Amino acid sequence: MVPAMATSHAPPQQQVIDYFRRWESRWGYALLLGGTKHFGDYPPGAGRLPMATAVRLMADRLGEALALPRDALVLDAGCGEGPVALHLAARFGLRVEGVDLQPDSIRRATRRAARGPAPGRTRFQVMDYARLRFPDRHFDGVYTMESLVHAPDSDAALAQFRRVLKPGGRLALFEYSLARPERMTARQRRVFGVINREAAMPSLPGFVHGGFPARLRAAGFEDVEVADLSERMLPMLRRLALLGWAPYQLSRLLRQQQRLVNAMAAVEAYRYRGVWRYNAVTAVRPPAAAGR
Repeated sequence: MVPAMATSHAPPQQQVIDYFRRWESRWGYALLLGGTKHFGDYPPGAGRLPMATAVRLMADRLGEALALPRDALVLDAGCGEGPVALHLAARFGLRVEGVDLQPDSIRRATRRAARGPAPGRTRFQVMDYARLRFPDRHFDGVYTMESLVHAPDSDAALAQFRRVLKPGGRLALFEYSLARPERMTARQRRVFGVINREAAMPSLPGFVHGGFPARLRAAGFEDVEVADLSERMLPMLRRLALLGWAPYQLSRLLRQQQRLVNAMAAVEAYRYRGVWRYNAVTAVRPPAAAGR
C-alpha cells in the first residue's frame, strides 16, 4: 500500500523548483542523462541504443514536428539546462529562446551555449512560461518537452503560447497523458497521485487520453494532431525501471518512497504502462486571415 504523503504548502512554482533541486533529481539526471530531462526515441528494432543517442533522436522528432525553416525563432518553454534548444539550433538551424524557473539551470544552459556548436543561436533567461514577457506575435514556434505537466495552470500557459506565436506559428507539445480515473484501479490512482504530487506535475491529471485536441482548440489553436510515441520510448523506461527497482523497494520498506519519486515513477510507470501515453502533439495558431 502507498501511504499518504505530506503535501507541500509552497507555491506551485516553488514546488517545481524544489523537485528539480532534490538530490535524486540532480544526480539522476546528471549521471544517467547528462542533464537532459526527457525520454528517448527508439525506432523499431533499435531498443539497445544508448540513452544519449535516443534522447537526441527524440529531440530530432521534436524538430521535425515543428517543421520550421532555418532561422525561425522558437520558444523553449521549460528549457532546463538547454540540451534540446542547443540541439535544435545546431541540427535544424533554429534560433531558440529558452525560459525556465530555475536560475541554476539557466546559468548552466548559458555556459553550454557559449561552448556549443551553434553560437549566437540560443538565449536563456529566468521566466515563468505562464507569464511570458515577450511581445505578441513574436515567435514562429513554441514547444514543450515534458514540461507542460509541471504548469500549475496549463490553460494559462497555452494562452501565453498562443499570444506570443505569430499567425500560422506552430506549437509542439511532447507530453504525457493518463487514463481517466474511472479506468484506473484504486492502487493505480494512489500511485500516480503520489507521483504527480511529489514530482510537481499538477497538470498531468487533466491530460487525459484523447483530450489534447479539445483542449488546444479551446485555447485557440487549429490543425491539432496527436501521435502516440509510447512504444518508442519504452526501452528507456524499462532501463530506468531496472535501475530504480532496488532503491524503490528499499524506500517502500522504510515508507520513504516520496524521497525517491523518480525511481518510483520509473518502476510504477513501467508496471502500469497501459495507464499512460507519451504524446507528440502539434497545432497551429490560425492565420491572421481567419480573423482571430
